[in-house]
Amino acid sequence: MDLNTIEKQLTDKSIGDIRKCAQEIVNVLKAFSEDKTGKIRNGIHWPVNRDYNSRTDSYTYQYSHLDYHRLEKIIIESIQNDLLDDIVKKKTTDLLSKLELLD
Repeated sequence: MDLNTIEKQLTDKSIGDIRKCAQEIVNVLKAFSEDKTGKIRNGIHWPVNRDYNSRTDSYTYQYSHLDYHRLEKIIIESIQNDLLDDIVKKKTTDLLSKLELLD
């Protein structure tokens, strides 16, 4: 097995871990919504814009519906962009440490 294959496997495993994390986050939101409202919903309303009203010294918000499937994709993309390289590096370091123990 060459290094490129090992790196690909570690990357694929890391992406799988990220997807599982995103699914768990969305499932918690779904369960919370259903438990607290007694209704099954397909998403949440997400703030997309905020305007300040100086006369009342308050903010008004504009919302858009964000279905859970899209929310899961956003979470996956965000985690991958921010953490994937570091996750793969950690998995590589852990693997190398285990290989050193075999020597």
